[in-house]
Amino acid sequence: MDKIRFFSYPGHGTVAELMCEKLCSPGIRGCTQPLHCDGLVVVAAALSSQIFVCNPAIKELVLLPTGSPDCSDKPQMVGFSVDTSTGEYKVVRCFWRYCNADMTNYSIGCEIFTLGALAWKPVADPPYLVKSMTPVCLPGAIYWSVGITIFTQAMLRFNLHDEQFTMFPAPPCMELADDCSNLTNMFGKLGYAHMTGHTVQLWMAEDDGVQLPKWSLYFTIVLPWTVWNLIPFSAYQGVIYLLDLTHTYRYNTQNRSLEQVVKLHQEISYVQPQGTLNPYIPGGWD
Repeated sequence: MDKIRFFSYPGHGTVAELMCEKLCSPGIRGCTQPLHCDGLVVVAAALSSQIFVCNPAIKELVLLPTGSPDCSDKPQMVGFSVDTSTGEYKVVRCFWRYCNADMTNYSIGCEIFTLGALAWKPVADPPYLVKSMTPVCLPGAIYWSVGITIFTQAMLRFNLHDEQFTMFPAPPCMELADDCSNLTNMFGKLGYAHMTGHTVQLWMAEDDGVQLPKWSLYFTIVLPWTVWNLIPFSAYQGVIYLLDLTHTYRYNTQNRSLEQVVKLHQEISYVQPQGTLNPYIPGGWD
């Protein structure tokens, strides 16, 4: 059997400590980007149906029941947030029933697992093909990147209370074939990090549920080297934190400087409670 492991890193230093671990089916070699809400963390195995919910405060790690079959060969399409009307936490999963090679003939479904329930519940199908780009999950809503046609980019908003999809305007720079840019949650709002290789453009959208949402360019980071996958994930006192596959960076919005914080796979020791070192990367796949 394999194990999934969660480590806690305080944001400084070179040590991350094991919080919890759980046995899982063999064959897992990666996971999707973790999703978090009110201290709970959801991680989905990239190429299998396994989805885990972690409560770091009590060191609890739970494997959710298996959902509907998914014929996609891409990472799982999973969202997670809270229904602000009821206080219920919901995991939302989209899956392909079938899809032809050029993605012009397909059927895609959606289901919800409310934490504390016993099984997944089917809901209305998404009207368009949902991309495997990690969605942005905010209180009350989840935002997905979709393709209306093989050439037309769009977005969907999933309301966690009425459990319905509605159309949402896409950023003007979002392209269907762009696998480097990412939706992101910044300042508790919907953002989009557009990668050009030498810059990161952060676009932000206001969505109050009343007025038509509009996107605006918040800032542009000029990179000192070529990077094709850099996600802004947090902001604090004028500093923007960004993450690529193996490094964490911070960008000072006042002096416009970018510096590396830590190399996750080289400079961090992953320590188990008894003090022994663990050589695995965050997520801790055995």
